[in-house]
Amino acid sequence: MSMLLFVLCVDPLLRILNQKLPGIRIGNRARKTVVVAYADDITIFVTTPTDVPVISDAIQCYEKNHGSSPEDTEIDGTSGGRMEYFQECAEHNMPR
Repeated sequence: MSMLLFVLCVDPLLRILNQKLPGIRIGNRARKTVVVAYADDITIFVTTPTDVPVISDAIQCYEKNHGSSPEDTEIDGTSGGRMEYFQECAEHNMPR
C-alpha cells in the first residue's frame, strides 16, 4: 500500500518534468523519454545545462507542496557529457 501512495505523490513531479524538459529519444520511438521511475528511484535525462535550473525549481516546488525536505531526498548524478555541464551544475548547487 505504501508504494501506491508513493506513486500517487510523486506523479505530479514526474508530469512537470515531462512537460518542461526536452528529454531524449531512444531508438526509433516517436515519444521522448525525460524521466524513468522504478520503485523509489527516479532517473532524469538532462540534455543541456539549462535543464538543471528547471529540475531544481521542480524539485523545490515538489518539496514545498508535498512536505518533503532535502534531508528526505538522496540526489546523485552522473554525466556522459561535456565539462560545461559540470560547471553549470556547480553554479546551481546541483550534484554532479
